[in-house]
Amino acid sequence: MASQPQQPEQGPQQVDEELRRRHLEVMIEMGRLHRFLVIGRGKSGTTWLGRILNSHPGIFLRGERKLVEKTAPYTPILRHLLNDRVMRVWGEHTSFRLGLEPERMGPAIWRLVDDYLMAATLVSAKVDVASLTHLGDKLALLRGRDVLDILPNLDLAYPGFRAIHIVRDGRDVAVSGFFHVYRNRVVRGGETEGVVKENVEGVLHGEAGRLFTDDHLRVRAESWSVVATGIDDRLRAELGDRYLLIRYEDLLADRHAAVEQVFSFIGAEHTPALVDEVIERTSFEKMSGGRSAGQMDLSSGRRKGTAGDWVNYFTPRDRALFAELAQPALERFGYEPDGSWAAG
Repeated sequence: MASQPQQPEQGPQQVDEELRRRHLEVMIEMGRLHRFLVIGRGKSGTTWLGRILNSHPGIFLRGERKLVEKTAPYTPILRHLLNDRVMRVWGEHTSFRLGLEPERMGPAIWRLVDDYLMAATLVSAKVDVASLTHLGDKLALLRGRDVLDILPNLDLAYPGFRAIHIVRDGRDVAVSGFFHVYRNRVVRGGETEGVVKENVEGVLHGEAGRLFTDDHLRVRAESWSVVATGIDDRLRAELGDRYLLIRYEDLLADRHAAVEQVFSFIGAEHTPALVDEVIERTSFEKMSGGRSAGQMDLSSGRRKGTAGDWVNYFTPRDRALFAELAQPALERFGYEPDGSWAAG
């Protein structure tokens, strides 16, 4: 009997052809699925809303995007695809005949790479793509530069996509963000000194009067205002009825209404029983390991789960500074009718 030829061992640089074939098959299947995006300023509830959407059996929502969207200190490997000047020059001189308008070239290649990575994610997670109706992504922005670089390209790369913008009171965003830094640097990172450690522990132990420095609060107030209003301005104008603004506080106050609203907005079929199940699975108690909302755990990414916690930390100086920098945004999103709150 003739011996069977030995298959060469697959080295680290070799491609698994069967796996690649499966990725391409899934990319084709993805073409029938409705695409949507959960977007917001970081620490505004994008993760919680993402969990809610991911609990629907017909929805798969990928984790936070880091491929091209992140600015420094991350390394966005395809950021040049969003540079109109670079792509226009390349399109004029490339030997490829792509049949694409210069302004669509970068977003088209971005979409191709992104769809391949989405397919790889679905295959790796062993998701039954045939059971899905919707694919989503979560995008938490931190800087005004992110808004300028990313949002103009979304509708070119994903024609017809829907966007759910979750906004949260910027004062709570500032407090949550500061505790997030404390958790990463001190609780997990072992940092033994520094302003963040001193201020957080001083306030919690009653030994310091202020959580923020002026610089800390200034950066957070400006970032929240610029990002939240920038997202709202651009996507509301570009997407029209494909854009939904939802407030974190409204999601807390009436979860049934909010969950039904987001499911209906993206066109995901749902029943009252499914909404009840999703709410139960994504409650603060379930996601925090049993804590009730309001019980603080500094080591957890779900620190407290409440709205309005800023009043426990803002000093008169904090109120005045935040109002100076972000009062129009507070009024725009319905958090304050005027600036009188800043007087205490």
